[in-house]
Amino acid sequence: MKLFISVFLLSIFLTAHAEPLECKQGPANKVFGGQNWYVYACNDNASIVIVSAPGNPAMPFYFSISPINGNYAINGEGTGNKAITEATYKQLKALTKEQVMSLYNEAKGA
Repeated sequence: MKLFISVFLLSIFLTAHAEPLECKQGPANKVFGGQNWYVYACNDNASIVIVSAPGNPAMPFYFSISPINGNYAINGEGTGNKAITEATYKQLKALTKEQVMSLYNEAKGA
């Protein structure tokens, strides 16, 4: 499963960065929308990817949070349970910049 997630994380993400963005530091285990998610830190020192953990009804789904013009953009993709992904999105959208960086640091240290 970890191999699948690693390959998946390497194959996703925006190509707007100067170099390929890799998000494989972690994971930190977190709860969003009442379900378990894995948080990975990216090599740009600011972005994170949140992947539905095994047993999460949102699986397969991921969110990416990246800095854009001084703010954070949240993107999500997958085919999991929509109620769970919407609840998670609302929680992620409410995060401050400091909280996103705290998640980044937690994933990087995991």
